[in-house]
Amino acid sequence: MGRRTTSRHRGDQPITITWHLQTPMPAADFVAASVVL
Repeated sequence: MGRRTTSRHRGDQPITITWHLQTPMPAADFVAASVVL
């Protein structure tokens, strides 16, 4: 399961970063969104 979590996390990072660039928000909210994803 550890490998699956790592692979999924890697796949979600680019999407999260892109969304963050399109929708500016405080760093705290960005971190919270990353944890949710």
